[in-house]
Amino acid sequence: MTESQPPSDAPPNRPSLRLPVRRTRPGRSPRGLDEIAVEEPLEIRVRWDAAGSTHDELVSTTMRTPGDDFDLAVGFLVAEGVLAATESPAGVTHCTDGSAEEPLNVVTVILKEGANPDLDSLRHTGFGTSACGICGRTRIQDVIARVPAATGDHNYDPDWLASLPAKLRVSQGL
Repeated sequence: MTESQPPSDAPPNRPSLRLPVRRTRPGRSPRGLDEIAVEEPLEIRVRWDAAGSTHDELVSTTMRTPGDDFDLAVGFLVAEGVLAATESPAGVTHCTDGSAEEPLNVVTVILKEGANPDLDSLRHTGFGTSACGICGRTRIQDVIARVPAATGDHNYDPDWLASLPAKLRVSQGL
């Protein structure tokens, strides 16, 4: 199997980052650093040659902690029946054709010569979802286009924020 390396100027694929945060407690709101889990969308594409032409198909978008993206993509295709459990793809690569805004968030699994993938196995009667709305979407850009970018520094009353958990518990019956 061939695997490409990320571009040398690409940000590291880390499962967590230390970021500035504001810890809100009743009566105070100190700033500090916190270890934040990284979760990003991943587009999984399949490429194969048939009838003298190359086919590229976007098959899924999911959320993941960056790291083992190639294994995740191949495992997904095995679980969905596109690849047999004993079959290795011809290659796996990050997007290198310039078509992705975030090339490290797009993985293409290249099938072996003569492959005829059954992509109908990917057409579920239901759909995957997550709270953020990325899972089960075909294209990351479809979701991003609907959400305006955050602007400015938001300041919230620390006492109000601290009161929310109790209010939510009262209104969330089991």
